[in-house]
Amino acid sequence: MEYLLAFYIAGVVMALVLVYRPAYIAIKEMQPTNILIKYSILGWVVVTILFTIILPALIPSILSEDLRWTFIKGFVESALRHTNGKD
Repeated sequence: MEYLLAFYIAGVVMALVLVYRPAYIAIKEMQPTNILIKYSILGWVVVTILFTIILPALIPSILSEDLRWTFIKGFVESALRHTNGKD
């Protein structure tokens, strides 16, 4: 059981480093007033919790560079669009 927990935690950390961090940097460059940037600590906490829940679905995005950049692009576009008040 300890090994499963260790792999799960490692997967969440990899998702944060490989997926969320590049998205965070892109959002910071494109829109410095974004809510994810203004409340960065809360954003990291929320994304960590969400990535912990959806880790099994994120595994392909973590392992495949093409899928990773597709996910990052979609995440950034969605974060920029929804925080501007547009749907």
